[in-house]
Amino acid sequence: SLKIVNGTDAEEGEFPFMVSLRYGVDHACGGTIINSKHVLTAAHCVCDYGNAKNTDGYNIQYGSIHITRTYERTMEVEKFICADYNPQLGTNDVAIVRLVSTLPMIDGWQSVYLKNDLKTDFQHDGWVVGWGRLWDAGPIPSVLQKLQVTTLSDSACGTQHDSDHHLCAKSIGPAGGICNGDSGGALIVSGGGQVGIASFITTTCGTTTDVTPDGFSKVSTYYQWIINNSNL
Repeated sequence: SLKIVNGTDAEEGEFPFMVSLRYGVDHACGGTIINSKHVLTAAHCVCDYGNAKNTDGYNIQYGSIHITRTYERTMEVEKFICADYNPQLGTNDVAIVRLVSTLPMIDGWQSVYLKNDLKTDFQHDGWVVGWGRLWDAGPIPSVLQKLQVTTLSDSACGTQHDSDHHLCAKSIGPAGGICNGDSGGALIVSGGGQVGIASFITTTCGTTTDVTPDGFSKVSTYYQWIINNSNL
């Protein structure tokens, strides 16, 4: 699964919908809170093709920019719901984590706003957010990282990737991008709203360009599937 390379620390409460999906106390992937019982993530984190992995040992840690190797602010997983994920094509890399019970409102989390009407015929500025590695084979950070990015237009993304299913993005500043452990995390557009789910990198971590962008599952494509599978 895909820290963000060349990111900066997020502020407490800046992305209150972000969670760490963990196996035991080990961070595996990112995710975003859809509602009090459901988290959005990437299928390659929790599915073998279209089949859900066994949930034993999996939990989420939520409500802070800090991840710890303890069980504070955690909730166990009831089931994984997988879209029809195709690892060869990288399509439908979307999944929902259903929690065993609802998250207590007192814990400082908020639901994410899923933006399904982004005009993708031109570029947008935004942020990618996650606890993935700081560089190739580097460490996992304990504080949530954010990186300013620009999305590519569908036509630019479509030269290399399937722009019906994917949104491409590249770092605005010097080299930067998603890395192992960022998968399932969020691509947020300026002004708010999640438009992508971190899915793949094109070359090595942190080398994003127009030709080698990072890839995100397109929230708008899967919006109805997400809503249908995350009813309370």
